[in-house]
Amino acid sequence: MMRERSWIREMVGIAALVLFLAVGPGPAGAADDGAVRFSTEPTSLGIPYWLAEDKGIFKKHGLKTTNTMGHTALVGLRAIGSGQLDISFQSDPPTISNIAKGIDAIIVAATAQGNESMKLVAKKSIKSPKDLIGKKVTWMGGTGGEFGFIKFLGNRGIDYKKLDHVNLPPPEAAPTMVKGAVEAMWFWEPWPRKVMQLKGDALHILAASKASDYEPNFHLTVRRGFAREKPKTLKRFLQALIEATDMANADPAAAAATFQKVTRSSAADAKAALNDYKLKIWLDKSYYDTLQEVSAFKKKLGHIKQIPDWKSIIDPSFLRAVAASRVTDFPY
Repeated sequence: MMRERSWIREMVGIAALVLFLAVGPGPAGAADDGAVRFSTEPTSLGIPYWLAEDKGIFKKHGLKTTNTMGHTALVGLRAIGSGQLDISFQSDPPTISNIAKGIDAIIVAATAQGNESMKLVAKKSIKSPKDLIGKKVTWMGGTGGEFGFIKFLGNRGIDYKKLDHVNLPPPEAAPTMVKGAVEAMWFWEPWPRKVMQLKGDALHILAASKASDYEPNFHLTVRRGFAREKPKTLKRFLQALIEATDMANADPAAAAATFQKVTRSSAADAKAALNDYKLKIWLDKSYYDTLQEVSAFKKKLGHIKQIPDWKSIIDPSFLRAVAASRVTDFPY
């Protein structure tokens, strides 16, 4: 994963991680001292965190942060489970799968939602979703993308089992699509954009995800021990993240510049990436219902044995304490 860090800062970060792994997580009752370890990924989902670092927002709120680039989704939650991280964010399926396996974490807020973030890229000869029947189509099984695609097809009267599914992760699916080994792909940005840049003369965007089908939510997930031992630090982190998220929305130029700096992408790619997700901090009934719906889907497919007890996992008290107006129509 690419990141924009000085050599010295990288060495300090690595040394700190090695030291932590040597001594293990802090004892119960550790000082509520503002120290927090979190992780981001090189997509526009990371912009608020990077802005909070670059603009001194974390520092203003008395936080001493360590950002481990790339440890999100499954990796981030597993790092929380092993005590190597305090906070991570990820979409619905990895959140559900890992918590169902017993990782002791809580969710304190949602941080982003897809904004037509998943695209159906197809050969130009394919004119409608029904033309996909019998064709080789790649998507990644067990992901929010799969849930969204199955629901997208079902809402249009298409049984996904009638497609010839090629199960690939994005880095393999993109070149497979470019080479023409499959006739369509359903993935989240930036992968559709990358494929269109490489083969736009032969391909087209046949459809994009809609909220009426499914848009993924992203969950701010916290090690339960951290929340118990450092509640003031967690609240300050939430305050800083809200401020940085508001800044990203109010100043797209600054957000794009930060994205370009960290990911070393082009100005055009940075600008386009700003539209992939709606950055916001919130909790509401729709969020809760979506998590329940995706959980039921994963249980039906056999990915989890039991649906987690979300009332014991989603804790709205932290967000209510720092920004009560952002918790609306929540079930409890």
